[in-house]
Amino acid sequence: MTEKEKYLPEIRTALGPRSLLESIAEEASEVAQAALKMVRAKGLSGNYTPVTEESAREKLFEELLDLLAVLDVANIFDIQNLLNEEAEYWKWKRWRDRLYGVEH
Repeated sequence: MTEKEKYLPEIRTALGPRSLLESIAEEASEVAQAALKMVRAKGLSGNYTPVTEESAREKLFEELLDLLAVLDVANIFDIQNLLNEEAEYWKWKRWRDRLYGVEH
């Protein structure tokens, strides 16, 4: 039995829909903060941070896992289905087109 299988039912029972949506928003903002810290740790900004690149990468990884976990708990979307949909997401083409100035 995985850690998820052990604890997910109790966590779902304890948290209501509002708490779960708040948690999604909080974790998403923490992903954004960790990504910005990674920019600084990689030296891509003039704004110094004493955090190493490896430490920043580990923190970003942790925050991404936190976001995936809370999405899983919220049970609004099937995580595996989200990942499958992402592979064929129509915005891939739009993103590439914008990068290369292709107008539609």
